[in-house]
Amino acid sequence: MRPGFDQKGDPDLTDLPVFNELTREIQRYLDGSAGLTKARDLLARVDQVLGRMHEGFLEYLPFREETPVSHEVVPEVSGAFGQLRQSLPGLYEAFESQDSGALRELQKEARDAVQTVCQGMARLQAEDEAQEKFSEIWAIHEICRVGRAWMRGRLPEESFRRRLETFEGGHRALRDWLENLEPSPREETVLGVERPRLEQALERQEEALHVILAALEVADEEPILPALEEIRQAGLEVLEVQQALHEAATFEKERPCPRCGASNPVLARFCAGCQGGLPRLATDVDLEISRLDMVVAEETISPQYHNLTRLAEAVEGYRAGSVSDWELESLLDELKALLMTTRQQFTNMEPLPAQAPPEYHDVYQAARRAFEEGQRRLEEGLRGIRAGMRDLAGPGLEQGLALAQSASGPMQEFERFYIETRPD
Repeated sequence: MRPGFDQKGDPDLTDLPVFNELTREIQRYLDGSAGLTKARDLLARVDQVLGRMHEGFLEYLPFREETPVSHEVVPEVSGAFGQLRQSLPGLYEAFESQDSGALRELQKEARDAVQTVCQGMARLQAEDEAQEKFSEIWAIHEICRVGRAWMRGRLPEESFRRRLETFEGGHRALRDWLENLEPSPREETVLGVERPRLEQALERQEEALHVILAALEVADEEPILPALEEIRQAGLEVLEVQQALHEAATFEKERPCPRCGASNPVLARFCAGCQGGLPRLATDVDLEISRLDMVVAEETISPQYHNLTRLAEAVEGYRAGSVSDWELESLLDELKALLMTTRQQFTNMEPLPAQAPPEYHDVYQAARRAFEEGQRRLEEGLRGIRAGMRDLAGPGLEQGLALAQSASGPMQEFERFYIETRPD
């Protein structure tokens, strides 16, 4: 993760890569080793990127709930954008007059304001993502994320429609599951209390979905964000009921431990005496794999493989000019951090106990090899995309993205080996 300017390292470093390039070019001019031609071009790019960020920020504010974070951050970011409206024209003037003193002072003011904007918007985005990930209902997370991106012109309408279709399919499946459920006595008790609430939440989601689809047909964006929020809020209620049903369904159920045959709670894969390497493969690493979210080989939308879909969309938008350097760099940093976390957890995984059956050792080693190959391809792909950003005329972006997506093959092998170890 790139440190801020107030952290150790380069004191002029910000979280906006194109501004860092501008800073370096200004410093070269001040040192007498370069002219201002490249700096002028970079300043125009910085102006364009910050303009997009400001537009997105203003579009975002009317639809955001007041929270302690937004109460603190929004005025700071607004003030920083106001400072930039003064500093950037001042930099243009300093370039024209070649006033080194004014150039140095205005660059520092702009640097502080840029970093305030970047850090503030990152905090708001992190809070939004935490709220969106309130559930394991992937389709809801996706329509909220992609819907907002489409409204800001960063993704095509087709991407939004695909997520809506995915959500609609999942919603129908949930309806079918509820109608065909043969509840246990404990589940019946939960449903006796919660069924009206669940039915109302599902109806609210259906009505909101119809509002969104109708709005898309007539190109009316105004009702879409409120409808997305209605789907999200209703989804929270659906999830609470599902969790209550799950707890009722698994209460006091047991099954034998697949290693030693001892009685074992249904929610644990192995009994306490057999905990070792393989259970961690089934918990920690499986959780991290779901977070890493590789794309499936057919490049379809899948609940478990969304981050490479996000990467492909970001690269496409970057080529088209609708995604800025800052946005693509941020996504690359995010995936790199997830990659490192996953690799560290997997590398430090405990070895299998000696008493584990031989077939478990074979599957375990095959899974490790597939996992490591998938991680290698993803890391090299991310590195290739980052290099391609510096040479848009070259094949780096396409080759890097293709290599990153090819990681899905080994990762599917890893999942296949992993599934083979699951007890029935």
